[in-house]
Amino acid sequence: MKTLFSIVLSILIAYSLPVSGIERQNDRSKIAENNEYSMYIFNSSITNLPPDWKKVWVLKNYKWKSSESAPKVKSNRSNIVFDCVGMTYYTLSSINYSELDASSKPVLQLNTGFNPKEIPIETNQDFMIIFNQLCKK
Repeated sequence: MKTLFSIVLSILIAYSLPVSGIERQNDRSKIAENNEYSMYIFNSSITNLPPDWKKVWVLKNYKWKSSESAPKVKSNRSNIVFDCVGMTYYTLSSINYSELDASSKPVLQLNTGFNPKEIPIETNQDFMIIFNQLCKK
């Protein structure tokens, strides 16, 4: 039997999934890029949550050199919640994909990526950029 928490979590995730196809390309903003990955947020997925939290879907496209074999996981989409007052974040879900831009079916995973542990924002430079965009408005 599902708990109330898991039902609410499922609803939050379902209603915050970004749009698909070409609209998805136009809806995203690049946050960071280095030689390992490019990271984007989906603008339409930004949600204000009480008391002072913000939730957003983040896309990470992994890069590899042509001399290397392509990785099994080429992109990841994560639903992140930022506590704007406490300056922490946690992960609602993390989904791996075998194609760039999360354009394939999800790769089989044994866990959801749900991590209720609040992590200080200063430990992740990429998420610090997102935090500053969302919470400092």
